[in-house]
Amino acid sequence: GRSGVELSRAELAEMAGVSSKTAIRTLSELESRGIISIESRKIRILREEYLQKIVEPFSSNLNPSLII
Repeated sequence: GRSGVELSRAELAEMAGVSSKTAIRTLSELESRGIISIESRKIRILREEYLQKIVEPFSSNLNPSLII
């Protein structure tokens, strides 16, 4: 029910700060674990709570007044 964003493999990799090869490998690993599914170049998140747990260590609360 959510709309998405169209990105190329290179754009997705750039956003993640990794090489295209690493991004593709990571997506394949997430798919093999049943966390996402990939069909017709579309990624569907199957286990959102799992992805949230992965991201938590990298989350930070920024003070808006410090952003330049």
